[in-house]
Amino acid sequence: MPQVALALSPMTEFEIILGSGTDDYARHIASCRFVPTGGTESRWKGGTPTAKVAHRSESDWSCEMRLAQDFTATGLARYLLDNEGTEVACTFTPVAGGVTFTATLVLACPEIGGTIDAFAEATVTHTVVGKPTVTP
Repeated sequence: MPQVALALSPMTEFEIILGSGTDDYARHIASCRFVPTGGTESRWKGGTPTAKVAHRSESDWSCEMRLAQDFTATGLARYLLDNEGTEVACTFTPVAGGVTFTATLVLACPEIGGTIDAFAEATVTHTVVGKPTVTP
């Protein structure tokens, strides 16, 4: 049996675009990942060997980001604060020149503040409407 090739590259540089613009927020984000949750299975079994039914529901998705707290006019933290609850398009390319994932996010607010003598960062979890799609 032939082995399937593995195309794996480290995430050393990525691109992330939010909304209808072309602004790339990669400099503002230290990590980004789309996370599925749920996807439960229900089973029913009757009184004969052929009386079996199974159903699996689709997962709910979220998008987790760790970002710098840049609240200037063009900062991502400010954009999220100003647009909390808004549905926006998101395009995420984890490896430069690789596949792209697109999704609609419901934006969440970032944390504000942090530890003395450290860069202020925040972790946010945005709701994904539906699930991400992949484009080669």
